[in-house]
Amino acid sequence: MLTKYRIFALAVCLIGLLSSQPKASATPTTLLDSLGQAGHYAVFSLAATYQNQSNVHIYGDVGVGPKGSASVMAPSTVDGTIYKDPTAKVSGPGGITGGIITQNMQQAVADALNAAATFNAMTPTVMLSSILTGTTLTGNGGTNVIKLNGDINLGGANNLTLSGSANDKFIFNIKGTLLMDGSSQVLLTGGVLPQNILFNFIGTGKSLMTHVGNAVQGIILAPSRDITFHGLFGEVIGGGKNLTLMSGATVTGFPMESGRPPGVPDSSSTLMLGCLAFVALAAMRCCCRSRVCLQPLREKPRR
Repeated sequence: MLTKYRIFALAVCLIGLLSSQPKASATPTTLLDSLGQAGHYAVFSLAATYQNQSNVHIYGDVGVGPKGSASVMAPSTVDGTIYKDPTAKVSGPGGITGGIITQNMQQAVADALNAAATFNAMTPTVMLSSILTGTTLTGNGGTNVIKLNGDINLGGANNLTLSGSANDKFIFNIKGTLLMDGSSQVLLTGGVLPQNILFNFIGTGKSLMTHVGNAVQGIILAPSRDITFHGLFGEVIGGGKNLTLMSGATVTGFPMESGRPPGVPDSSSTLMLGCLAFVALAAMRCCCRSRVCLQPLREKPRR
């Protein structure tokens, strides 16, 4: 029989396990969650993509897909960890505060491609030919799917402003490209979250490019496009031949809720394993003392 101390410890363990379980969610909370493993990184280059960092600062983790490569040139700094596929290469004398971890990146690549296809299949709520001047789009309080057959091409002080609330999600499915110059920006007002802004560039096509003075908030998902970017708050995912961050560029990734790298179990999973181990140990000790489980019952000797 378990002692009262073991029973008390077991009760505490189970209470902690129940209280640590995350609340179930039927759907992803933000568009960032919809990216699966691909949503972990501030910068993520897909299969066979060359990632070039020259005098840049990245706040967040970096992913390098299968057969890809990343050049981190001084004085570039990655304030995070670089996760690279076993077939990928990382070179350069730039700083990487979290070091380099080699792990299979195929699932993260698949998640990015699946997300792009899923977003592209969504029924549009707004259809535009292009965005070539200062434009404000107001959300409907839920999911806004904007289909563009042309480009987002902003120069001077022309901005793309997305207005709404924290419940609004803006998904752009774009057949054209993104070109920004001057001081143009993507601005959010009314409580719209950058985690809920996603620019999905469909198929192959022209390269995406921003310049010094431009600022984009949200997620750039371009599985088949070359990218040359300067400033971003969010995440950029590129799968063309080159993903280039210009000299002086800053990319500020989304803070991860878990604060842990991919593949590391969360606290509730770790606690569950601990509880199971405790129960197993207690049961073994109980069996050993009663001699029920570890050896057959013996008849009492006759007098």
